Amino acid sequence: MRSTRIAIALLVSSAMGLAACSGGASSRPGGLVDGKTFTLALAGDPGNLDPSMSVLAPTNQMSSLMYDNLLAQNKAGDLGPWLAQKWSATTTKATFTLRRGVTCSDGSPLKASDVAADLNFIANPDSHSPYLGLLVAPGLKATANDSTGSVTVTSAKPDSFLARNLGSIPIICGKGTRDRSLLAHGSDGTGPYVLSKAQPNDQYTLTRRKDYAWRPDGAGKQKGLPDKVVVRIVTNEETAANLLITGQVNAATIRGSGQLRLIAQGIRNRSFEQPPGVLVFNESSSNPTSDPAVRKALVQGADLNQVGKVMTDSQGRPSRGVVAMTPQVCTGNVVTENIPDRSVAAAKSMLETAGWTVAAGGFRYKDGKRLTLKFTYPSGRTEIAAGAELLQQQWKKIGVDVSLEGLDTAGLGRVLQGGVPWDIGLAPFQFNLPSNLVPFVSGPTPPAGINFPHVENADYQKLVGQAQALTDKASCTKWNAAETSLIKRADIVPLMNSVVRVFLNGADVQLDRGIILGTSIRMYGK
Repeated sequence: MRSTRIAIALLVSSAMGLAACSGGASSRPGGLVDGKTFTLALAGDPGNLDPSMSVLAPTNQMSSLMYDNLLAQNKAGDLGPWLAQKWSATTTKATFTLRRGVTCSDGSPLKASDVAADLNFIANPDSHSPYLGLLVAPGLKATANDSTGSVTVTSAKPDSFLARNLGSIPIICGKGTRDRSLLAHGSDGTGPYVLSKAQPNDQYTLTRRKDYAWRPDGAGKQKGLPDKVVVRIVTNEETAANLLITGQVNAATIRGSGQLRLIAQGIRNRSFEQPPGVLVFNESSSNPTSDPAVRKALVQGADLNQVGKVMTDSQGRPSRGVVAMTPQVCTGNVVTENIPDRSVAAAKSMLETAGWTVAAGGFRYKDGKRLTLKFTYPSGRTEIAAGAELLQQQWKKIGVDVSLEGLDTAGLGRVLQGGVPWDIGLAPFQFNLPSNLVPFVSGPTPPAGINFPHVENADYQKLVGQAQALTDKASCTKWNAAETSLIKRADIVPLMNSVVRVFLNGADVQLDRGIILGTSIRMYGK
């Protein structure tokens, strides 16, 4: 169950922070206006609203409105106070001291024991939280002292980003921790808004808390705050764009070619980068792609720059690494110098050396078996399918017979669990931290773990161990080296990043990893 939930999104997109990467926001239309309704078009229904039970972006967006985090983060990725006024951390132990005066949506005070109960719930394997293994290491223990407002957490495994990971978890109040069923279609948090009406697959209405006074962007009277937030489920991007233009919604995320129409009409936006996917290969012993020579030939035989442009509708930017969501803690370019330029001749030579020779029909055979591979990718977007078809054509030119299969989220989940045969995949990884990648490319394979490509890269594991011994940004050099080892061995190959835009009409927001921060919403007059 846990693996399926992670596979659906393959991301950790938490609403942690003060202000995030923004782009394209022009002058605002008029002055700040209090008491309006902010309407957001959301591309998918969040389903279960319990913030500890989903890593789906729609759920994270709802969580940002209803729940706060222990720590905030600025544009440079530096940590700051939020629910916790101070903290300290090593790679195995962290202590958070809560801010005084924070109350829950029902008026009760937030207690340190509430925070500890929330973290211990996630750490319990029986809870099946998708945050276990991503933000919370197995074996983690949290204790609390309500009189001092302190929470102490010990991790069974070293974690370079212990404070950052724990600080990004949406904190649930005591009533919700005692009865999680209340959270599926309700809320019990310290966030700026409270859910007042839920109509799944239609819309959700939230009301602003007038007593909310612990915004991470500063104290004092705030201008332009909406009294209500209405989240409308609008699955069609063209419909969302039309609602934006007519002013029926104030914000919507647009990923496809509809961006150009909105930009042309002068609709303001804030942007972030998001990879459409990264190439991964099935390295189990029975697969041809277990041979590094075959993987490297596939990489060098493709024009990845051209493929990236197709998959991003010519709106993309060159990838600098697997971790692309902003703000980034570890920066640097681990891609440009480690992925070779296209050379059909070199790719053919590598396959010949590996024993794959051309026979009738122009395809390659070894020991009488044709080099036939299945390429799986996320379905639903025409530009992704077009990019997959282009790869198929390019690989045919080096003698590789590739079939294509688009998979929905359930199908991607089955790939992660080892239930779908595949050889090459476009994995929709959308990570905040390099440590988020670790369980997907090392350790146990399905069904015991989520290392679905069956990667066994000794250099990567060694460098990860060295990185985990260092704290936060001090570990970045080792993390970058670890990711480089994956790319050089063709275990994982980043493509171009999509530029995704949140368009705005009559409002302004700040983003964190593509999520609108609930505390940042401001309304403007015409």
